[in-house]
Parts: sequence; C-alpha cells; structure tokens
Amino acid sequence: MQIANGLEIEMFAAEPMVINPTNMSVDARGRVWICEAPNYDVAPDEADSLGNRITVLEDTDRDGKADKRTIFYNEPDLNK
Repeated sequence: MQIANGLEIEMFAAEPMVINPTNMSVDARGRVWICEAPNYDVAPDEADSLGNRITVLEDTDRDGKADKRTIFYNEPDLNK
C-alpha cells in the first residue's frame, strides 16, 4: 500500500470485531458500515446459521480505534 506524503495509516478494527469484510462505507457521522461474509470458505459445521450480516463500527471514545460494534442486519435472506 502506498500513501501520500504526510498521511498515516492505522488499524481501525480487526478480528474478532469484524470477520471477512467484503465491502465498507463511512457515513457522515464517521461510523464504518461493514458487509461481512462469515461463512465464506468455512466448514459447514462451523457456519453461522444467520450467515452474512451488516455491522456498524464506531469509535465512541475518539481514539481512532473502533470500540463499539452493532449488528445492523443479520437475517438469512441476506445470503440470497
């Protein structure tokens, strides 16, 4: 990864807070919305019965790291 001079990269969130992210977006409030596919490349006996989900990560103490995780949507129809 290459970044422009004067910029830095720091980790905002990692496993287990987010598992197998497939897409993300940041809203106007600075929350990070993540599409997760926890069952991708997982043995059937280890699969999450609800499957894919949308989670929202927030930095509530403003230290640059995610400290709050909310599952926004997690229903089997998301797997279609």
